[in-house]
Amino acid sequence: MTSRREHLRAEGDALPAMAAGASRNRLLCALPVDEYARLIPALQPVTLETMQLLAEAGAPLRQVYFPETGVISIMRRMRDGTLVEAGLLGCEGVAGVEALLDDAWSPSALVASVPGEGWSLPLETLRRLLPTLPALRALLHRVTLSLLDQVGQVVACNSLHSVEQRCARWLLMACDRAGGDEILLTHEVLARMLAVRRAGVTEAALTLQRARVITYRRGRIVVQDRPGLEAAACECYGVVRRHAERLLGHPGGETS
Repeated sequence: MTSRREHLRAEGDALPAMAAGASRNRLLCALPVDEYARLIPALQPVTLETMQLLAEAGAPLRQVYFPETGVISIMRRMRDGTLVEAGLLGCEGVAGVEALLDDAWSPSALVASVPGEGWSLPLETLRRLLPTLPALRALLHRVTLSLLDQVGQVVACNSLHSVEQRCARWLLMACDRAGGDEILLTHEVLARMLAVRRAGVTEAALTLQRARVITYRRGRIVVQDRPGLEAAACECYGVVRRHAERLLGHPGGETS
């Protein structure tokens, strides 16, 4: 991936023609070639590591992130230091965009929950360029609305549904946003995302594995039976997905 990006930068005049195929991030790919070409010089490749803290809650936000194969969780920090996930973003959008609505600070912590690759862009650069990028501005509005919808549904899900249902819902959402049916994820990380005991997640994962809908080995989860996993999840996955389809295409597909 890095060599491809370096090649893009070295091509100079060829950047506009190549821009449309330069990223697996759906928001970037949905941009007109001229707008994408204006962003490319400021985009920097990033490798997202498991539980990497990208932004602290209440601190100035320096970068926004366009994941390609990783997943970034939006976390709320409680008084005792516990982080609780409120939503997640991947290849369908950008993390940190809420800072554009007011001062350049992050109300939530941004944490990489699934490792992978992506791009970062200085927030200051995005603020400067955005008035001249109408297509990007419109897409950011839709991504923000989709995220707000997801957060509201997750609140309801965490209040009403079982650990197994929530576990299945989270795995489906993460796979959609990581762009495949295989993700690097430990029981400990999943327990932190769902704000439940690790034993509860282990039991839920074993149930799903015995049903042959997933396989789990050495921190790697593979979805073997997606319809079966969807059946094990609560209705919240379907609600979030349908709304995302309406706004964005869908989390794992083309942005419309």
